[in-house]
Amino acid sequence: MQVKQSNRPAHAGTGPGLPFAKTIVELHGGQFDIISTHGQCMAVRVSLHAAIADASEQPLSVV
Repeated sequence: MQVKQSNRPAHAGTGPGLPFAKTIVELHGGQFDIISTHGQCMAVRVSLHAAIADASEQPLSVV
C-alpha cells in the first residue's frame, strides 16, 4: 500500500472555481487579480464597489 505524501490534490487548479469567480466579479463591475509565484504561493485579490444604502430603504429579505 502506498501513502500519499502530500495533502495537496494531484492536479491542483483544474476546476472551474477561479474562472467562475472572475466572471461573477467582473459582471458586477469589480476587479479580480491573481498574484502567483511559481512553486511558492498564490493570492487572489477581489475588489468590488460598494454603495452606502439610504436608511429609509427597506432591507431585502432572503427566504
